[in-house]
Amino acid sequence: MTVDKSHRTLPSGPVQVALAEADTARRVALSALLRQSRHVDLAATLRDDTAVLEWLASDEHADVLLAGASIRAHRVDRYELLARARELRPGLPILFAMANEIPGAVRRAYSQSDLSLVSSRDELARVHEGLLIAAQGRRYISPRLQAVLDTSPLTDRQVEILNRMARGEGRPEIARALGLSESTVRSHTKELYKRLGVNERAHAVAVALRDAVILPPSRGATTAERRPVRGPDAEASA
Repeated sequence: MTVDKSHRTLPSGPVQVALAEADTARRVALSALLRQSRHVDLAATLRDDTAVLEWLASDEHADVLLAGASIRAHRVDRYELLARARELRPGLPILFAMANEIPGAVRRAYSQSDLSLVSSRDELARVHEGLLIAAQGRRYISPRLQAVLDTSPLTDRQVEILNRMARGEGRPEIARALGLSESTVRSHTKELYKRLGVNERAHAVAVALRDAVILPPSRGATTAERRPVRGPDAEASA
């Protein structure tokens, strides 16, 4: 599946790809794919995050950065690296190969609107397709990951509210952060309770974490962001 956004001028020749992949087997397989294609060329092979940062700061050209999840061990560090890539090379399309298909992880990656996404379990043909589409300035989401997004029982707004509940935010805080009225947040909350089959916030967060609808708060969260989730009595007074 592709999602249109502003288009870029197509390269006159094969798409130049910088491959950032720490896993040796995965790197070899992707390198072979790129070398066999008439439509893409391997412009750089980056084996760790230090090599990625050095390449980003250099004048070496690429039309697309293909980044594997193994480039950094922790999810938070991974997204930090991708954010740094966008700072150093604004406008450079990034195709991110996700290591898992947990709904919460896929949703979090999908929320990065300038990332194209494939799964590490996707066929290499999907990676090739993603590279060509990303090079055009269009977003690519592989059918495998799109299916994960489509099967979530909750809307994006409900997931966003649940994520904030998991950080211990009360209704007034959630309303302010999302630019909504408290009554609107209350309505969303009631509906997500219904969809999850629960009747209070602590249970809703527990079910969402169990089913990977959301992920635990990141290890970089502040103390305020990691307050205990309040029970039904506190929710009623919020």
